[in-house]
Amino acid sequence: EDVASRMMELLRFLSPTSTSVTQKALIWKGYFAFILTYIDKSMDIRILAEPLSVAFCEKAKEFLVARNDLVQKQNLWMLLSTYVDGVQEVFESSLYLNLSEEKLMCDGFSMLLPGCRGAELTAVLNFLQAVLFRLR
Repeated sequence: EDVASRMMELLRFLSPTSTSVTQKALIWKGYFAFILTYIDKSMDIRILAEPLSVAFCEKAKEFLVARNDLVQKQNLWMLLSTYVDGVQEVFESSLYLNLSEEKLMCDGFSMLLPGCRGAELTAVLNFLQAVLFRLR
């Protein structure tokens, strides 16, 4: 827990404008690694899930607005798919879904779906199917 909170403090020093999409994806993967560690230790993930879901919502909104900018959409999709894959792994790894996992299911998904096409839409729908299956 101490390591995760220190990591979050250090990440606040990063400038959002100077952090590339690839670096952000790596940071998000780090968050998910900590989340999975918390789940493995039966610790509540809210402190990690909330800032990550806020960042996801912001990027999902950018993705929706960038409908005609294919390069921007590709860059954002790399980041968004990192989140989708991470959330799916969290839901599949959690035994009881009682550690604030629902915080990862934010409004960003309602913005993400209308912006998706083709393979992106297939990936998101497969994710939603897996999560819904886990929730039943």
